[in-house]
Amino acid sequence: MRLLRTWLARLAGLGKRDRAEQDLAEEMRAHLEMRIADHLRAGMSQEEARRAALMESGGLQLAADACRERRALPWATNLLQDVRFAFRTLRRSPGFTTVAALTLALGIGASTAIFSVVNAAMLQRLPFLDPDRLVMVFERSPNTPKPNVVNPRNFLEWRDRNRSFQTIAASVETGSSLTGDGEPEQIDRLIVSDSFFPLLGIKPILGRWFTPQEGQAGGEHAAILSAELWRRRYGGDPHILGRRIDVDHIPRTIVGIMPPGFRFPQTSADIWTPLILDRSDTAGRYLRTLARLRPGVSMASAQADMNVLASQLQKERPDFDGKWGITVVPLREQIVGDMRTPLAILLGAVGLLLLIACANVANLTLMRGGAADVRLRFAARSAPAPGASPANCW
Repeated sequence: MRLLRTWLARLAGLGKRDRAEQDLAEEMRAHLEMRIADHLRAGMSQEEARRAALMESGGLQLAADACRERRALPWATNLLQDVRFAFRTLRRSPGFTTVAALTLALGIGASTAIFSVVNAAMLQRLPFLDPDRLVMVFERSPNTPKPNVVNPRNFLEWRDRNRSFQTIAASVETGSSLTGDGEPEQIDRLIVSDSFFPLLGIKPILGRWFTPQEGQAGGEHAAILSAELWRRRYGGDPHILGRRIDVDHIPRTIVGIMPPGFRFPQTSADIWTPLILDRSDTAGRYLRTLARLRPGVSMASAQADMNVLASQLQKERPDFDGKWGITVVPLREQIVGDMRTPLAILLGAVGLLLLIACANVANLTLMRGGAADVRLRFAARSAPAPGASPANCW
């Protein structure tokens, strides 16, 4: 506690440096006068007493320097002096200052912008529960290596028969019209299975998730809103739960509000509704499937497990699943996709741009210092010799 008070006192003393220096100078002057008086009483003349006191004042100067170090922060004082000197120097050269500032601003601005993109896509932790265990599961067409969306019946088979996933969920994004309580509005809607939100581990700030009953045919038509839509359209009404809204002319009950900024990657939904699946639906493939790996299950194990399941489905439904496989992809890899290499190259390029900007500013500084040195040398050669008249300078 004493150390903290000492540091705070030293920091406060930085703003009162002139007053402190004045007090210290007055104290040293008083000590010098006392030493002169002592020598006068010893029988010295005024001149001898003053000379002796000045010779002894070297010890006083050392004591004053030690006092300055004890009452202040030397590194902070030196930093302030350097900053003041830098500002005075830059103010005297506005052209150099402008060019250097613009050069550094270009390099720093570009680097910051690209790093923000790379950080959000590749470095920043995904805002979900245990994101390293989240994977996307796709069907793999025999005609193309690209991952494909999933058939509802296959999704249900995966959910019931896999051995690698703790939870599996499905979603499909669509556009919808929102009416009631204001002007009609076109919004993005994500239709999700009841396991979607628990899998991500993101809880609503108001209300609840969907229940399994709401994901069945004949269940209650429910809806969950984004915080942005809730505030923009409904003024952040805390009593909104239970209100009825019309989504694509179907009345739905608001059961929850998601946290601000919540978005599943690569989607822009402002409203979520329950997904009702039918095992007999073999009409097409349109679901995006998300899963959470069981503890201790690796990506290789999950892929091997789904390969076995794909072989079983091919035999059971050769007319629909013949030669179709299953691909398991980490969620992070799916988000970055083919952009990992271009982003890395772009980050390296802007890093090189920043390095070039710094090198340019360093060169400008050296050139400016060289020009100043030339001016000083020219002034020294042009100065008249001591005692010479102006006429003799030529």
